[in-house]
Amino acid sequence: MKNDTTHIYEYMNINGEEYLNQTWLKNSKGDTVGGYHYKLEKLKDTIKVNEGIILRLYLSGWMLSDSSDLSLVLPLKHEKFKDDFSNLNQIKTDTVYSLKYDSINNHFKEMPLNHMLMFGYEFDTSGEKTLRGILVEKELLNNDKWKSKERYIYFDKKIMVKD
Repeated sequence: MKNDTTHIYEYMNINGEEYLNQTWLKNSKGDTVGGYHYKLEKLKDTIKVNEGIILRLYLSGWMLSDSSDLSLVLPLKHEKFKDDFSNLNQIKTDTVYSLKYDSINNHFKEMPLNHMLMFGYEFDTSGEKTLRGILVEKELLNNDKWKSKERYIYFDKKIMVKD
């Protein structure tokens, strides 16, 4: 991470290149007051083998627009993203869409539903696991479904799995 008095920048190595992944804007007290980043809420820090964990992700600062849509690209079970995500086009993935399209979990009102998503995941072996994914913020241009801008936010989270 690179710091100055008001900003924090998170850089990641993505496919061999330095990539500006997220930014936070801090006030003089050190409180986050802006930036372009996501928040992850895990309902549990430690789970058992084959026990599902529910995770909620949301854009705490959108970059494209307040009407942009959030989705999440995850590897299918038994597939893994490499540390630098360089195998994105070589593995099978699945996509989770924002709560805007979810009739069950759309009761969360603290954030716009188009910038929030929930998903479940489970592991079939014990140990410290790494869950990697790509958040995609997408905005249609001129309401044309064939033309859009996209921003990618990469994440890499550790989860402890016990027998």
